[in-house]
Amino acid sequence: MIDDMMADVKNNRALILEDAYVGKGLTDGEIDAIEAQHGVRLMRGVRSYYRQLNGVIVKWRLDSAKRIKSIKRLHADYDEPICGIVNMCTLEEIMVASSELFGSVWDEQMDAFAKAELACFRPFDRNVEEALVGLLCRNGQIRDSLYFLTKGAKYLVDMRADLARYLRALCQSRGFLWWQESFALRPGGIGRIELCHYISQLFPAENFSEFE
Repeated sequence: MIDDMMADVKNNRALILEDAYVGKGLTDGEIDAIEAQHGVRLMRGVRSYYRQLNGVIVKWRLDSAKRIKSIKRLHADYDEPICGIVNMCTLEEIMVASSELFGSVWDEQMDAFAKAELACFRPFDRNVEEALVGLLCRNGQIRDSLYFLTKGAKYLVDMRADLARYLRALCQSRGFLWWQESFALRPGGIGRIELCHYISQLFPAENFSEFE
């Protein structure tokens, strides 16, 4: 699925694929060893994902000024960036909680309950600097459900999706900027209009079924 998405981007003459990396999936023995090292277990869906992939990086952008003129813009007075980013963590990386989230703009608006949730949050994928998608680690186990977090938010948003659906939505969006918010807040989200407007022009066959 990820390989097909990268091939779509690479073969699109309007785009430049700047970076592409797919980490080879882990064996059960390798996953067991990492779990034992950190004293944390994975739920079935997370384990299944890391058997297939272990870290993904994709970066693409519109090719040139000539190509930019061929794309119908939403805003006549603003050239919004037309690009995509995927930066999914390796299993080793999600085993460690991120210290950057505490005592900063990430948690300054949160009450005690939300901060307790944040303490369980393990960053999994980053599409823009201002937001993260992550998994929760509770009682020594990383759960299957995904959560969306933005800087200055009052709470984590349950994305109502497991990793399998998340990957399908990612591939439909091609990692377009702010796609995660559109998915988390489906069928709304402030980025939904831009996502559909530009990805539909670049990939006319896309139907965005996972965003309904």
